[in-house]
Order: sequence, then structure tokens, then C-alpha cells
Amino acid sequence: MENKFIGAWELVEFKMETMGVSFHPFSKEAHGILIYAPEKKMSVNMVDPRRKVFKGAAKGVGLGTIKEMGEAFKGCAAYYGDYKIDEEKQCITHKVKGSISPNEIGIDMVRYYTFSDDLLTLRTAPMKVLFLDLVGTVIWRRIE
Repeated sequence: MENKFIGAWELVEFKMETMGVSFHPFSKEAHGILIYAPEKKMSVNMVDPRRKVFKGAAKGVGLGTIKEMGEAFKGCAAYYGDYKIDEEKQCITHKVKGSISPNEIGIDMVRYYTFSDDLLTLRTAPMKVLFLDLVGTVIWRRIE
């Protein structure tokens, strides 16, 4: 199979689902980019457009107060690494080498995939968070 993942993808939707209810952690207006390189490298960045500008910082300077930076951190997901495709299981594994969240470094993130026209949908397996089983779904559109 040709590697249909290669290229750049723009975020269409990011949602979490549990017990028949879905919600958008970064709002319905979230935006982001996902890139797969032929050398089996990948990078992803998703942001909540409602994040507030740091009040005391000059434009282009990334330092705010501890509270401001904590709030900004909650509205962003970003990591990079290698990837491996398992066609039989229809999953792609992101092997995280670097992340905005230090707890993700060194882990394998398995995503179940489907393709439809110019869309790529990635889903997580159910994740236990407190007493809930959450499933994340991210839909991407190929950038031409």
C-alpha cells in the first residue's frame, strides 16, 4: 500500500466522547496541523483559539506569568516523533520523541485510522480518566 499519510493535514475537528456525550476540549473552532514525512517522521500541533495573549509580554515574546502560561498550556497539544503503520490493525503508532507535555515523551500513541476522500480520521482506544472511558477523535483534511 502506498503511504497515504504523507503530507500536511489541517484540523477539521477534535472531540472527546464518553457515555454517548461528546465535547470539544479546544472549542469547535480549534485549529492545527499534522505532518507526516516520507522518512517516517511526524509532527502535530493543535490549539484553542480562545487562549489569551500574555498581558505583560511584548508581541512575539513567549513569556507570561505562571498563571498565564498554565492557562495557555491547557489549550495546546503538540508533539513530534516517528511513526509506524500497521495496515492489518488499521492503526498508526506515533512514537513520541518530544512534546509540550513531558509525560508523553517516550510513549507510543496508537491511533486507529480511516480515510474518506481528502479526510483522515484518527481515533484513540478508550482511555480511562477517573471513572470515565474517553475516546478522542481527530479529523484532518489534506492540505493541497
